[in-house]
Amino acid sequence: MEPGSMDGLRPIGGQEQQQPSKEDNIDTPNNNHEEQPTKKREAKAIQPNQTLYIRNLNEKIKKDDMQHSLFHLFGLYGDILEITVKKNLKMKGQAFVVFSSVDNAQKAQHDLQGHTFFEKKMEIQFAKQPSDA
Repeated sequence: MEPGSMDGLRPIGGQEQQQPSKEDNIDTPNNNHEEQPTKKREAKAIQPNQTLYIRNLNEKIKKDDMQHSLFHLFGLYGDILEITVKKNLKMKGQAFVVFSSVDNAQKAQHDLQGHTFFEKKMEIQFAKQPSDA
């Protein structure tokens, strides 16, 4: 305890106030309640790139038919370098579409997000890693 204080109380400006404890919710530079972006969270933010990851595709559609239909739909937004439709157990209903440019991928992602395709709404995001195509 500091000199002149009693049981955690000390005079400040003629008044006695209790010192805040660690349990008190006091806004300080190290304890503000706004969410601070962490390096881990920033690393998880996926940057736009030329590869789109599409999920929630209709699993009943044959792989070749799905690939052909995705090519025609996404091809409206620019040159397609590659389309990979996944049909294995872990990746069912998912595909990757690789555009020749990031701008085309961004436009397609924006315009087709939630688009009903073979009776299911597509969920589209940028791939975590750009394709080598």
